[in-house]
Amino acid sequence: MPTEDSLVWNWTKTGNLPLKEAYSRKAPAGQWFHWAKNIWNPNIPPSKSLISWRLMHDRMPTDEKLMEKGCSLASICSNCSRQAESTLHLFSQCRFAVNIWTWMASILNSPVQVNCIEDIWKLCDRNWTPQCKVAIKSCLINIISTIWYVRNQGRFQNKKITWKVAINFIISHTSMSGNKTAKTADVDMTEFVFLKALKINIHPPKVPIVKEVIWQAPLSNWLKVNTDGAVVKNPVRAACGGIFRNSFGFTVVGCFAQNLATDSAFEAEILGAVTAIEIAHQNRWLNLWLELDSSLLVMAFKDACMIPWSLRNRWTNCLELSKEMNFMVSHIFREGNGCADSLANFGLSCTEFVWWNFPPSYISDEVVRNMLGFSNFRYVTFWVRLLCFSATLVCFLFLSINLSSVFCTTLV
Repeated sequence: MPTEDSLVWNWTKTGNLPLKEAYSRKAPAGQWFHWAKNIWNPNIPPSKSLISWRLMHDRMPTDEKLMEKGCSLASICSNCSRQAESTLHLFSQCRFAVNIWTWMASILNSPVQVNCIEDIWKLCDRNWTPQCKVAIKSCLINIISTIWYVRNQGRFQNKKITWKVAINFIISHTSMSGNKTAKTADVDMTEFVFLKALKINIHPPKVPIVKEVIWQAPLSNWLKVNTDGAVVKNPVRAACGGIFRNSFGFTVVGCFAQNLATDSAFEAEILGAVTAIEIAHQNRWLNLWLELDSSLLVMAFKDACMIPWSLRNRWTNCLELSKEMNFMVSHIFREGNGCADSLANFGLSCTEFVWWNFPPSYISDEVVRNMLGFSNFRYVTFWVRLLCFSATLVCFLFLSINLSSVFCTTLV
């Protein structure tokens, strides 16, 4: 189909050049710090994280840093009143800080050594469950924040706060973050004791719901084609596959598999669907039902902007071909798309396009299962259910707004 030429940006899938992409191309590469991912968390107030960020960049205005900038002052640690104040002393070596780190080690039942500032984050590298990891990050950040708060209260308000009272501050703030997070914890006794010491309610893993998935045959005089894509790494390979079946569930003409020159799973899915449409049009199979396990690709049939610019011309041509047919597209869960999935995986080892007039032996059992209407089962977790509910709610609200506008227009 002839279309007008347009400028595309090679380094994006859509071909557009957004401002963010232009900036990232021109901006110098920033430094990477292993501790940065532990500081910023949606369940921890940014004001608390900012203090940790300043500490790790050595930007805390302690007496030591002020004297480095030329300020002349008599330095004394406001928390212990024993030594001159420095960043390492205040957050690690001071008796006040040592008592707090000792308390954390006791509830973790594990030694906590802070010989330098970077050692603080080594606790996060252990194999904790998700909720416990959030609690540990929050606890570390609140310890740093509380030490600085107690220092400022003693320095500027002349208020002496003991380390035991400071621990209550830490527990109350950490408890808010640990209870707020939606992360779950499949805890052992060490994590159980730690979370309970911080007054955090344990979030058990959500029980999945079992969903039945059944492949359905098309109507009489129709063909149904199931397609799928596959990508593997080391080395990077991609392939697609598809299978055509009639109303009885048997293969009518055959199935195909093809190796692809791409490293994107979505592009492999697209090429599988495009190949199926082209084969059907070439053979004049004008009643075609295309079934995919990619919901994103199903949405792309209504919005071509989702298709990468490198495939958009071929995609547009296939949409024009589909207009000459009785064509429909639908989604099926991966558990019901086993035949196409196996064909796509076989295509990874192919060097060229392969066509079978009959189903190959490695999918024959699955073809029979589909033909007899045997069930496959999918485990749907809480977050998948929540996402589906949200999408349904948005569609319902959109439909309600449209109906309201039509009704108001009618009344006028």
